[in-house]
Amino acid sequence: MNYGTAGTVSGLESVAFLADGSVIVGGFTDGEGEMSEQYFKSGGQIGFGKPFIAKIAEADISGSTAPTSVEWSYSLGDGTDSNDYTGSTKALRISSA
Repeated sequence: MNYGTAGTVSGLESVAFLADGSVIVGGFTDGEGEMSEQYFKSGGQIGFGKPFIAKIAEADISGSTAPTSVEWSYSLGDGTDSNDYTGSTKALRISSA
């Protein structure tokens, strides 16, 4: 599945499986350069890119081809604010509340 802005690098680093068969994924999107140029800081965080989470519906997960869309997504920043975050979503915790 391709995700993010065309011409940028994205990667998944975490996944959580939900009871309804869907999944929540997390990682980074809109990284610069090639995947081989990605570097990780000493804490394991990627040096550039936007952290994001997204839900992929069960119908898309169970298909015979890669999903082409997400049910919903959330990213920390659009690159226009000095308070935008860079990095990646390394872990997910799903609450039933």
